[in-house]
Amino acid sequence: MGETAVELPQLPPEGRAAVAATYLDLLARAQSPLLATESLVPELLAQLDAVLDIVGLCVPGDDGVLRELRTKASARPEVNTGIGSRRAAAGVNPTESLLAAGFIFQAALPTLAREWQRAGVPQSELTAALALNWAIAWRMSHAATAYVEHVLGRTQQAHQDERRRVARDLHDEAAHAVGLGMQYLELSLTHLPQGGPAVEQLARTRAALVDAVGTIRGLSAELRDPLDAQSLVPALLRYLETRGGSVPVRVEVHGDVDALPASHAQEFYLVLREAIHNALRHARAGSVDVELSMADDVLSAQVTDDGCGFETARVEAAHDGERIGLTSMAERVELLGGVLTITSEPGRGTTVMIRVPRPGRLP
Repeated sequence: MGETAVELPQLPPEGRAAVAATYLDLLARAQSPLLATESLVPELLAQLDAVLDIVGLCVPGDDGVLRELRTKASARPEVNTGIGSRRAAAGVNPTESLLAAGFIFQAALPTLAREWQRAGVPQSELTAALALNWAIAWRMSHAATAYVEHVLGRTQQAHQDERRRVARDLHDEAAHAVGLGMQYLELSLTHLPQGGPAVEQLARTRAALVDAVGTIRGLSAELRDPLDAQSLVPALLRYLETRGGSVPVRVEVHGDVDALPASHAQEFYLVLREAIHNALRHARAGSVDVELSMADDVLSAQVTDDGCGFETARVEAAHDGERIGLTSMAERVELLGGVLTITSEPGRGTTVMIRVPRPGRLP
């Protein structure tokens, strides 16, 4: 841990060629699908070259290694971030990337250790192994982030398409059917003697249907309410402005909370909106506080109400149909690699905590 950072000898061209040949041979013997996609083969060799560039930078274990590695890695962003999304688009399972990374280590270690021993590097084999481990882990972390972003984007698009379909069905089918029932009621009211009990009952029924139409249209609007071009905070404020109701909601923001990419921000917004919706609709709260903050590359949100609260153990044990909102929130947060925590007691209100790491944050 106390070593001085030094630049280690880079492999000569013939050494790199030998490592590349061994690497491709290992992939071929494993029948890796990465070799089956012609466009991915140049990336495999570029990734190998990038790893070999980095291992000659520092002695792993020095306090400045990560900083130096980041500087070196950022010099080739096209290899660093694009490879994961391109492999995802090609339908390559991420386990194949892990196996390929292992083959880089297996192919490069003997040659690196031998060359560094000739150059007089102390503990050449251990130093080479540690350097390769750092370099491969660094490259893999960024490739994995790009892969997750690609898959999350496709998943989110499927979610949005399904929400739009349900919104259309609610607006075009359900609302239309209820509206048609209202018309029949109004026609019946014109043919009944005024002031009778039947008229009063039908009038109350009509009022209930009017409320139902409003609810259906509100649900349809919420389902059609993606972030679009808006960022997280403006979208949240727009939702609060249009929600109606008399319960005050206070919003406090700290840091650059709009630093999440659009795909993550969309899912985060839906979780946050559900938490606020639950507080306003079910908690019988007198006030709701929402706090958003970005610190240490983690976006946090806390929704606190002073409502009736509930027994969390009872809700967790309830049938899926009774806790579908909470289940959906938990699944979305898990998809983002975050943590959802709900604390509540009867008569003491509820607090919902959401923590989601920014994709690609430095370890």
